[in-house]
Amino acid sequence: MGKSQNNIKYITYSKAIAAILVILYHTWGSMEIDTNVRNDCILFFFTTHVPTFMMISGYLYSNHTIKHELTYRIRKLLNLLICSAVYIFILVLFRVIVHSYLGIERTLLEEIDLSAHNMWYFPVLCFAIILYELSSKVTKKEGIIPTRSILFLLLIIVIAFLMYKNPSIGKILAYVIIFMIGTTWTINVWKAIFNALAYVGVWILVVIITGKVNAQSESSIGTELLLLMVLTVLGAGLILSLVYLILQIKDNGSIIKYKNSDDCGNDSNKSGIIDSILCFICQNSQIFYFAQFIVIIVIEALRSIGVYGYSVLCSLLYTAMCIFCTLIFSVITSTSAMANRLLCKPFN
Repeated sequence: MGKSQNNIKYITYSKAIAAILVILYHTWGSMEIDTNVRNDCILFFFTTHVPTFMMISGYLYSNHTIKHELTYRIRKLLNLLICSAVYIFILVLFRVIVHSYLGIERTLLEEIDLSAHNMWYFPVLCFAIILYELSSKVTKKEGIIPTRSILFLLLIIVIAFLMYKNPSIGKILAYVIIFMIGTTWTINVWKAIFNALAYVGVWILVVIITGKVNAQSESSIGTELLLLMVLTVLGAGLILSLVYLILQIKDNGSIIKYKNSDDCGNDSNKSGIIDSILCFICQNSQIFYFAQFIVIIVIEALRSIGVYGYSVLCSLLYTAMCIFCTLIFSVITSTSAMANRLLCKPFN
């Protein structure tokens, strides 16, 4: 399948599934089930949820956004930056209110740090966009850098070094690489099968054989972190590949396309309620990412004072509340021009 400006159905579905996986990653991390099973689930969520978002962002940016004039692209970038600042402000204010009410002592700096950590995706995405824009300008100058391959190689070398010296920067660069890979993303049946098998193969190698990778360990360094990031880069294409293959089977080899993102969910494109839900989630994925933390702040605060448990039932209810909250926020931003301007498109 060649590159196209069309919003392809498997992209829409993959983006929606990734949004749901983000919620599962945040709500199932402490579930009281077998430790090995829980860790394997979390590792799958960690290496596929945000990586899928970053891969799709790269694909859409290089196939759609980059073809608009520079002022449009700058406005899109400013929207992301301002929205992330608004999200952080709202989360800090909400954290202060909840923690003060429950008697949990936190400094303002701690609240800001936690909220900024929650919204890390948006600044990293902005950095990746800026780097892609700069690399596009450079690669157009014949004789300086013939392809982006050199840039990819340099980033891989840098990330391998920083995994040992500065893991936080190393993780950021891993997601930048995923965005860059997304800008060159193409797929067909054989590529999709290879992507899926490659992920499974590395999973077996680093999880079952070595047993060294733990996605819940924030202090991972060295070989463990490097293996985790390798699996993350491979995982970025896993959901896309699986959804593509499923749609190929379902639609007898055809790839259904929407003329633009607004067509997604229209009567002419509907194949059922699942299609409508996934399209709605895709269209509001930015709000999905932000709004879940409203519930997460409350539940984690209640857990810290022993009011809310970690059982399977509690975790499932936790997930349901996050999804419900994100849907409410999505409906509000979809129907209210003021909310949409504040939370999604301040410059539009």
